[in-house]
Amino acid sequence: DIYAPRYREASIYRYIAAPEDIGQKAMDFAYTDVVRAFENFLARIGPDAPFILASHSQGTTHGFRLLAERVDGTALAERMIAAYLIGSKVKEAEAAALKTVKVCDAADQTGCLIHYAAFGPKGNPDETMDGLVCVNPLNWRKDGGPAEAQTHKGAVLPSGRFQNAFFTKDIATGVVFGPLGKPLPGLASARCDKGLLWVSEQTHPQLKALVVRGDNYHGLEYPLFHMDLRLNAAARIAAFANARGRPQP
Repeated sequence: DIYAPRYREASIYRYIAAPEDIGQKAMDFAYTDVVRAFENFLARIGPDAPFILASHSQGTTHGFRLLAERVDGTALAERMIAAYLIGSKVKEAEAAALKTVKVCDAADQTGCLIHYAAFGPKGNPDETMDGLVCVNPLNWRKDGGPAEAQTHKGAVLPSGRFQNAFFTKDIATGVVFGPLGKPLPGLASARCDKGLLWVSEQTHPQLKALVVRGDNYHGLEYPLFHMDLRLNAAARIAAFANARGRPQP
């Protein structure tokens, strides 16, 4: 089963216009919803069920805070298969400060966290991107070196109708989610370097449409590695079950 929190997300202006104190208040407010959703989730799955955390972008900011405050160093850490906290600014120093949860460094390691922030070959990240955790989603190694395109399990293109324009009137635009398409393997090579995931240039029109200014692949961090993430989650679930003598789902 997949559970997703319904929470009052901080708007894009938290990142580009709001004074830091006001922006942080917006994030704190959103986080209270995430915590309540997580508590509801735990009540629903019962006291022994294992789980995976997964997030992206602002969700990863909240997800890492949730991991640090509610999971790390508690009995919940023993139930966590992995935390896929993708596409934010999870710092090496923050991860090192966790008590029991480590950064993943193998494809079948459990109880650990995964993070990467992706750029294309012409990427120009600013100094706020220094010192990040990078786990390469093609070889699942921390600070993972080059992995060639033949190891790429497959992108899955977004399908439907979405609002990708940030600076428009605050009105409903009729978002429609379509069925997932066929996986497209072999599209990407990738390497970790200085805390960032550097990815080969993407030429598929639907993938290029998700690239933002500065050759930032933020919008590709899940869809480009969809099958890599999906198959890896299955591998970690199997490893978790085997280590505890549980039947595999």
